[in-house]
Amino acid sequence: MRFEKSPYAVRGLDVVYSEQEDLTFISWRLRDDADPNRVSFELNQGGQWLPLDLTRAPFPAEPFECDGDYLCFQYQLSGRYRLEDVEERPLRSLQGAEGLYAGGVPRFQRVETTFGVDPIALDRNDSIDPKRFDWFAQNAVPLERDYDHQLVGSSRGYGEQGGCAAPSDGAWSDLGSRIRPGEGWVEDPVCLSARPRRQDRPGSTVTVAFPPGAELFFEQQDYVPPEERPPMLYLHLLSLIHI
Repeated sequence: MRFEKSPYAVRGLDVVYSEQEDLTFISWRLRDDADPNRVSFELNQGGQWLPLDLTRAPFPAEPFECDGDYLCFQYQLSGRYRLEDVEERPLRSLQGAEGLYAGGVPRFQRVETTFGVDPIALDRNDSIDPKRFDWFAQNAVPLERDYDHQLVGSSRGYGEQGGCAAPSDGAWSDLGSRIRPGEGWVEDPVCLSARPRRQDRPGSTVTVAFPPGAELFFEQQDYVPPEERPPMLYLHLLSLIHI
């Protein structure tokens, strides 16, 4: 006899606390043949099982395909989530016809930095690659969220750290794989500000100073080398043979 887990049993539970964002990121998986509209979840908080409304998370996301054969879910809590000593499986699923399913044992991690940018200018300064660092992507922890950015001024010269102006509340725009800064941005020192896009309040912001890239220009020059008269050597061959 062989038993198989229900499609609605929680698998691959990750609990990651970000010191940078002061958020606990919780992600888990169901088998891809589960119907996400027929399941709900509860999280043990303070010794009580409380229902999770995934739409009210700081970074809400619809269930998404991941890891080949699974549906991934995500939720976030402010601060650091601490597991009660009496409960080693803090998340469970509820399916109407089948009832409760206890979740797996979580993988707890505490991380100092979960996102960042290290921008460089490309295409003769026509675009900027933000070179966004994503700890979750690097460590195969499912998380879907968007980011915003803006360029801000700097009171220091290129190559000097610090001195970045504060970002403006109404100047944020989507951060993709490339930024098109427009003409003239290389005239004055700038910094790049970036942050995750939260639905409840502004996300943690990082601001980095960076220089424009070097540019190559084609130039035509007419060059006439000076006339030179090389020295001439004359050799005389004297015959020493007498007939």
